[in-house]
Amino acid sequence: LYALPQEDDYICMIMELVRGRTVEQLIQDRRCPLWIRESLAIVAPVADGLSYAHEQGVIHRDIKPSNLMITESGRVKIMDFGIARVRGSDRMTRVGSAVGTPLYMSPEQCRGLEGDERSDIYSLAIVLYELLAGAPPFKGASDYELTKAHLGTPPPPLIPRIAGVEPPLESAIMTALSKRPEQRFPSMRSFSDAIGATALRGDATGIIHTYIRSSQGQAAAREPPKRAPFHTGVVALMRSRAAAIGRRFRGLHPVVQGVSVGVLAMAIVAAVLLRPEPRATSGDSKPGPSQSVNHLPDGQEGAATSPPKDNGPIGQQSRTAPTETTPDKGPPAPPRNGTFPLSYVPSDIPKQPQPVEQNPPPQKEASKNQEWNKPTLDAANDPARAYDEGLKYLHGDSGFPQDPAKANALIYRAADGGYPPAITTLGRMYYTGTGVGKDPRRARKLFERAAAAGNSEAMYNLGEMGRYNEAGLRKRDAKYWCQRALDAHYYLGKQCLEDIGERGSD
Repeated sequence: LYALPQEDDYICMIMELVRGRTVEQLIQDRRCPLWIRESLAIVAPVADGLSYAHEQGVIHRDIKPSNLMITESGRVKIMDFGIARVRGSDRMTRVGSAVGTPLYMSPEQCRGLEGDERSDIYSLAIVLYELLAGAPPFKGASDYELTKAHLGTPPPPLIPRIAGVEPPLESAIMTALSKRPEQRFPSMRSFSDAIGATALRGDATGIIHTYIRSSQGQAAAREPPKRAPFHTGVVALMRSRAAAIGRRFRGLHPVVQGVSVGVLAMAIVAAVLLRPEPRATSGDSKPGPSQSVNHLPDGQEGAATSPPKDNGPIGQQSRTAPTETTPDKGPPAPPRNGTFPLSYVPSDIPKQPQPVEQNPPPQKEASKNQEWNKPTLDAANDPARAYDEGLKYLHGDSGFPQDPAKANALIYRAADGGYPPAITTLGRMYYTGTGVGKDPRRARKLFERAAAAGNSEAMYNLGEMGRYNEAGLRKRDAKYWCQRALDAHYYLGKQCLEDIGERGSD
């Protein structure tokens, strides 16, 4: 604001003329989400400007894309302080009246409260969410529905919908979008630090200027970020959902939090105290004190052997070798679930070597690996357990050592045993080329077999392949499989339908 001249009975405002376009026009011209680096470059100077305004006691209260102007040189200007409030000044609006734009108003503004710096943090987080996702987190056909969404509806997660978004960035945005102001960041500077915008302050103008030139065809456009590998995406998704659960828990009343922690502690103590004693079983018979059962791989059971004779005190007893037994030449024993598995894997898939050693080492050496050999022996005839152990060996979870070769062998065994989740995982391996050669057609064949068994994730993967016209699948196939996944309560099926231009029903 340069001057306030008076013309007769009117007072005029002479303000800076900004040549450029608003962020709202930028979003509309692009018609798709912005990349992460460009989005943070736009937010960084906005956070700086609002932080300075907050230090002077000024709250903007109407941050939205149409109030953010980008000049031709790439600078960002914050516009329209018309409804701003100066801390400590007289109220400019009635108590109980909502001030701002409904699509970007904070919950406290929706209730008609004054709001403070954290209200601007909430609005700027919605702007950043819209830049990354292409749409605001809350929608409604009327102002009333928008107000209800701001007050009680959690924002949809960004992972795994938006490629390149990491759990720390999503967690910072979701924290800034908390319904209660005290659960958000205490200042605009801390929010900027959490999302990584502060690190781009010096380069923000250059990044935005380069982006504007590329969008106008004056420079080479940067390649969009590629989706992370499957296992990385799964880890990111798990971290995202765990952070969401933590935020919801922190949003509960302190009394409810205390009761929840107490109930969880009692459940853990009860599970430990009431845990049944392990019992060794073999078929329907229980070994007595005078016999033992040797579990051999491939479902074959060894014959009962007598314990070594007692020739004296402990330490002087003779160690007699167990009696050798001949394998049963009849039909193989059924697996633990009592049914023979059906094969859902094409016959041309190469067989992996068995992870169980056929000739176990002597007793002294076997005792070192006893912890790992026993679960593998139990998984020999149980596809579900083989798949579970394969994932543990793949990621090194639950105390299992990380062993990709053993993990692949167990996943192959579970898929060969007809376990649909293992077939789907094997299909993802062939689709992404993780651990095996990349083969989309073989991946499609595996997904179709898993989908025939009712696996919703396989249906969604077929829909994703149809979106990109891979392995002979087309857009009509993508609509069919995404709808099938949605009908099977796989929530990503809805997003898949929205991405191909057709909204599915809940």
